Amino acid sequence: MIRRVPLWSMSLDGAAGNGEGLRLLDPASIRVLRGPSGVLRLVTESAGYPQVNCYRAFPLTDAERWIVFFDGGGAEVGMLADLNGVDPESHALVREELELRYVVPQVREVLTVREDSVENRWRPALVWDVDTDRGPLRLHLPNLNDHVRLLGPGRILFTDREGRRVVFEHWEGMSAHSRRLIEQYLWVDTSLGG
Repeated sequence: MIRRVPLWSMSLDGAAGNGEGLRLLDPASIRVLRGPSGVLRLVTESAGYPQVNCYRAFPLTDAERWIVFFDGGGAEVGMLADLNGVDPESHALVREELELRYVVPQVREVLTVREDSVENRWRPALVWDVDTDRGPLRLHLPNLNDHVRLLGPGRILFTDREGRRVVFEHWEGMSAHSRRLIEQYLWVDTSLGG
């Protein structure tokens, strides 16, 4: 079932009033399938969509909720308030698709951090060499205020000057060397969990 919900009546818990606007999909009445060519298909009570793409409305902070579906032509089909309400097969397919779309390497260790004043000698960039779950990476961060974002306890997102992103998850479990560099350059007390 699809409900039309005015955006102005939405609250974060998914409650909504009547009217036109955002289309909320009922998790109990949708089914997501993979077509023969590998594309996702969506079946609702009222329609079938031979090709859909799904996106997270809040990819960094609420990955299991607010999933938006678009048809093959780019028109919005609707939004799923909570992925956990769908059948297990649909859940697995949507998660698989979202994981491919939102690949963000997880930092396992900080190898080195150094200052690089080649571009600006008055305000050197920090160059972080890290080991991630997808291999080694070098990140250039010219400004910590613009390139580092705290996502919550124990989570930090780095976006370097080229737009590459990595996430530090639960850095308190990293080596003493990594924790020391994180504390030194980010002023984080890891004993408090972030």
